[in-house]
Amino acid sequence: MPRVYKFTLFALFFIGFFDTTVAQRSATNYQSLLARTRQSNAYLNVNAFPTSDPGSIKVYGHFRLEFDFLTFTRSASTDKPDVEFATDIIVYVDVYKAGSVISERTEQPSESDLMRNGGNQRRTAGNQISSKSSTNGPVIPLATEAWTGRAEAKNYSQTISNRHFLEGQVHFDLPVGEYDFVFSIREESQTRIRPMGRVRYKVVNVSEPQTSYPIYLLEKALSDDEDSTKLLGYGNQVPYGSDFDLLIPIQANSNVENFSVKVSALEFGRRDTTTTKILADIELESDMVIQGTFTFRNNDKPFLINRIESDNRWVRLQIPASRFPNVPMKIEVLQTGFPAPYAFKNIQSKWVDIPTSLLNVSVAVDMMENLLESEEYKRVRRLNASEKEKYFREFWNPKDPSPQTEYNELMVEYYKRVDIAYERYSSATTPGYSSDFGKTYILMGEPDRVSRRFPPDQPTLEIWEYGTRQIIFQASSGFGDFKIVRTTN
Repeated sequence: MPRVYKFTLFALFFIGFFDTTVAQRSATNYQSLLARTRQSNAYLNVNAFPTSDPGSIKVYGHFRLEFDFLTFTRSASTDKPDVEFATDIIVYVDVYKAGSVISERTEQPSESDLMRNGGNQRRTAGNQISSKSSTNGPVIPLATEAWTGRAEAKNYSQTISNRHFLEGQVHFDLPVGEYDFVFSIREESQTRIRPMGRVRYKVVNVSEPQTSYPIYLLEKALSDDEDSTKLLGYGNQVPYGSDFDLLIPIQANSNVENFSVKVSALEFGRRDTTTTKILADIELESDMVIQGTFTFRNNDKPFLINRIESDNRWVRLQIPASRFPNVPMKIEVLQTGFPAPYAFKNIQSKWVDIPTSLLNVSVAVDMMENLLESEEYKRVRRLNASEKEKYFREFWNPKDPSPQTEYNELMVEYYKRVDIAYERYSSATTPGYSSDFGKTYILMGEPDRVSRRFPPDQPTLEIWEYGTRQIIFQASSGFGDFKIVRTTN
């Protein structure tokens, strides 16, 4: 059974997110924080799995592009009237020997060099086996794959959202070795190819003895279906506050009960020294073993994999990360009698969709206006940064519906609603969370039904229904502002 070590020094889950230095600057408000901290992310992943053919390895390059990473234009399609914005893209993945001198891709491969290879992947003709340089140019890639796709958004808010994303994958047949996978993108509306990043990956044959084995990060299993699973898809990052699974190859002649998995928190000191604290220590058991190998379903669902029959052995186990703080971590697979780890992987916990307010204590307190009496709210706003943080913890800790975990679901839901209110209901004169629409949404959530009425010679009315309760808003300006005029039960 897993042994889980829980930190008690910091009880609240937002440790490491508050910027107390910035919090002291009077200029910091929600809008400036949003502008400073909004990051457009492209998550790049490489994984290799043995195929059902002995000795054969399939290498996959995956990517997940958040919509705010892309450049959208208005859609001209008449087939999908609900799609307002769209962008067509090509993602290129170039493979080089690890350590090669690489120049960024500036032009797309010619059509004569590309041939269709099923789905929406295009492959260069003939994968090379070794890196070569052109006569007077940079190193030529060992292989290049191109993926074409289209991102579609129903409204402008989706185009700047990190909650919507486009996924894709390409695959390679590569021999054992260490490679650099270089990702770049060209969009329909852009004239240049822009780099996305690179991933160094060592391709090994997990069916044969190795000095170190790969560890695969999977979404938490929601059922007993071992034949289908999904990779996390965030590179070496795992979503904060959520459990996840590990998939580890085990040699046929190894006794799985001689293995254990240790998860440690990494803490970096001022002199770049690293100390660790154990978060979990899990002894492997025989009922964790599954047999077969994994293959990806198709290009439309790039992170879904199916298990097929083979002699390969794996262990799949759940990591209780919902109990862990938001820190860098090291995963080690240890084998009795061997000093070096059988496998290891460094990962970073990442709060993928952290509400904007939780990045700064002053902003988080500012957004509590709906929860506090007027005089109390004014008093709290006058506190200094450390006093605000203390007040914040003392307010939200008792309201945590799952105190056994690091994640306070009630607090997260509240601040997610603040973000949604800002996106949906902001007008030229009022930020969404301060509008009557926004305040109602933050406190009450999604209405069961919304309708509008247009009385002659009177302002427009909008009615939100929650069960038998109605909240009636009236247009108060020509800029989208509405005020509550009455409530009925």
